[in-house]
Amino acid sequence: MAYKVIIADSFESDLAQVTAYISQVLQNPDAAAELLDQAEETVGMIGDYPLMFSFYPDEELSEKGYRNAPVANNQLFYRVDENKKTVFILRLQYAGRDLNSLLK
Repeated sequence: MAYKVIIADSFESDLAQVTAYISQVLQNPDAAAELLDQAEETVGMIGDYPLMFSFYPDEELSEKGYRNAPVANNQLFYRVDENKKTVFILRLQYAGRDLNSLLK
Protein backbone atom coordinates (compact mmCIF):
# COMPACT_ATOMS: atom_id res chain seq x y z
CA MET A 1 0.00 0.00 0.00
CA ALA A 2 1.46 3.34 -1.03
CA TYR A 3 1.88 6.02 1.59
CA LYS A 4 0.95 9.66 1.15
CA VAL A 5 4.10 11.62 0.31
CA ILE A 6 4.58 15.17 1.56
CA ILE A 7 7.58 17.02 0.15
CA ALA A 8 8.98 19.77 2.36
CA ASP A 9 9.99 23.14 0.98
CA SER A 10 13.48 22.46 2.32
CA PHE A 11 13.78 19.40 0.06
CA GLU A 12 12.57 21.36 -2.97
CA SER A 13 15.09 24.10 -2.20
CA ASP A 14 17.93 21.61 -1.70
CA LEU A 15 17.12 19.87 -4.98
CA ALA A 16 16.98 23.17 -6.87
CA GLN A 17 20.32 24.28 -5.42
CA VAL A 18 22.08 20.99 -6.16
CA THR A 19 20.79 20.77 -9.72
CA ALA A 20 21.63 24.43 -10.41
CA TYR A 21 25.17 23.88 -9.12
CA ILE A 22 25.63 20.79 -11.29
CA SER A 23 24.10 22.41 -14.35
CA GLN A 24 25.59 25.89 -14.12
CA VAL A 25 28.80 25.71 -12.09
CA LEU A 26 29.92 22.26 -13.18
CA GLN A 27 28.34 22.88 -16.60
CA ASN A 28 26.82 19.42 -16.75
CA PRO A 29 23.08 19.74 -17.43
CA ASP A 30 22.83 16.04 -18.31
CA ALA A 31 24.06 15.08 -14.84
CA ALA A 32 21.61 17.55 -13.29
CA ALA A 33 18.74 15.98 -15.24
CA GLU A 34 19.89 12.52 -14.17
CA LEU A 35 19.91 13.63 -10.53
CA LEU A 36 16.34 14.92 -10.90
CA ASP A 37 15.29 11.57 -12.38
CA GLN A 38 17.00 9.63 -9.59
CA ALA A 39 15.45 11.83 -6.90
CA GLU A 40 11.99 11.35 -8.41
CA GLU A 41 12.51 7.58 -8.62
CA THR A 42 13.73 7.40 -5.02
CA VAL A 43 10.79 9.45 -3.72
CA GLY A 44 8.46 7.06 -5.56
CA MET A 45 10.15 4.01 -4.02
CA ILE A 46 9.92 5.58 -0.57
CA GLY A 47 6.22 6.23 -1.08
CA ASP A 48 5.67 2.58 -1.97
CA TYR A 49 8.13 1.05 0.52
CA PRO A 50 8.84 3.65 3.22
CA LEU A 51 10.71 1.27 5.52
CA MET A 52 13.13 -0.03 2.88
CA PHE A 53 15.88 2.43 3.82
CA SER A 54 17.59 2.40 7.18
CA PHE A 55 17.50 4.93 9.98
CA TYR A 56 20.18 7.59 9.75
CA PRO A 57 23.22 6.41 11.75
CA ASP A 58 23.08 9.17 14.33
CA GLU A 59 21.36 8.28 17.59
CA GLU A 60 19.59 11.61 18.07
CA LEU A 61 18.34 11.76 14.48
CA SER A 62 17.34 8.10 14.31
CA GLU A 63 15.33 8.56 17.53
CA LYS A 64 13.48 11.36 15.72
CA GLY A 65 12.73 8.86 12.94
CA TYR A 66 15.11 10.19 10.29
CA ARG A 67 15.84 7.71 7.53
CA ASN A 68 18.15 8.25 4.59
CA ALA A 69 18.31 7.04 1.01
CA PRO A 70 21.17 7.52 -1.45
CA VAL A 71 20.56 9.64 -4.54
CA ALA A 72 23.76 9.78 -6.62
CA ASN A 73 26.34 11.55 -4.39
CA ASN A 74 23.62 12.86 -2.08
CA GLN A 75 21.52 11.66 0.80
CA LEU A 76 17.75 12.09 0.85
CA PHE A 77 16.34 12.40 4.38
CA TYR A 78 12.79 11.52 5.32
CA ARG A 79 10.53 10.48 8.18
CA VAL A 80 7.62 8.04 8.24
CA ASP A 81 4.39 8.44 10.19
CA GLU A 82 3.04 4.90 10.34
CA ASN A 83 -0.24 5.96 11.99
CA LYS A 84 -1.08 8.39 9.18
CA LYS A 85 0.56 6.29 6.44
CA THR A 86 2.49 9.38 5.45
CA VAL A 87 6.10 9.97 4.41
CA PHE A 88 7.71 13.37 4.86
CA ILE A 89 10.53 14.04 2.38
CA LEU A 90 12.72 16.52 4.26
CA ARG A 91 16.16 17.24 2.82
CA LEU A 92 18.63 16.39 0.06
CA GLN A 93 22.27 17.01 0.90
CA TYR A 94 25.64 16.18 -0.61
CA ALA A 95 26.92 13.07 1.16
CA GLY A 96 30.40 14.57 1.64
CA ARG A 97 29.12 17.32 3.94
CA ASP A 98 28.82 17.21 7.73
CA LEU A 99 25.24 15.99 7.57
CA ASN A 100 24.75 15.73 11.33
CA SER A 101 25.27 19.45 11.86
CA LEU A 102 22.98 20.32 8.93
CA LEU A 103 20.11 18.23 10.26
CA LYS A 104 20.22 19.09 13.94
